[in-house]
Amino acid sequence: MMRINVPSRLGQVTRRDFITAASATVASVVLPSTVLMGEAPQASNLANDRHRPRFHLMPPSLWLNDPNGPLHFKGWYHLFYQYAPTINNFATKYWGHAVSTDMVHWKNLGIAVAPTPGGPDKNGCWTGSAVVVNGVPTIIYTGGTWSAESERAERAKGIIPERQLVAIAADPNDPDLIKWNKIPENPVLEARQTSSGPMGVGATYVVRAKLLGRQFQSTAEVTAWNPPHSWTVKTTSGPVHGT
Repeated sequence: MMRINVPSRLGQVTRRDFITAASATVASVVLPSTVLMGEAPQASNLANDRHRPRFHLMPPSLWLNDPNGPLHFKGWYHLFYQYAPTINNFATKYWGHAVSTDMVHWKNLGIAVAPTPGGPDKNGCWTGSAVVVNGVPTIIYTGGTWSAESERAERAKGIIPERQLVAIAADPNDPDLIKWNKIPENPVLEARQTSSGPMGVGATYVVRAKLLGRQFQSTAEVTAWNPPHSWTVKTTSGPVHGT
């Protein structure tokens, strides 16, 4: 019998407290010390683990976050997922990729989309979707990029780290859709702050999008701010002249 020690606040226990304490307690019992110390187990060992789910998509090892881009194409189900090569919630994220014909038995195909060094997704390939455009499977995802020491530090300056990017299947006739190419127009949607200082009244943000060969721009100026979640903004939008 395991005893779970849950911290309480004035006699009340939150759901987060309970899950955190329960997970730590169970992990200390069932996981070897190498995993608890952050050393990842080998995929071959995990494959033979009797506790590993058999009919639920999982990566060969390491970190799996939210599922992305479910797609059915030419008789195959494709499912992508946020993957990190280290056991760390703040690790750089990639898009893992798996395929199935019945959504029960899955074949992992490895990394579909990876950050481009120095690119608009240099700090991670985040959540997105997948669609078929003119017969070509297409991924639309969020790229993370920042120049500060961390994402949080960038946001504290009022700078938006997200960019929207597109990748297309290199060979639509490949049933596994192994290779994906990022389009040269990336990022197709980005936001930047045009005034200095942290978020607040007077801060101005510009969002630019590339659609059908033309560039559009929307400007938002913060006119009122009641922290932490109430904003009033004045916006203007339209095509950028000369494009």
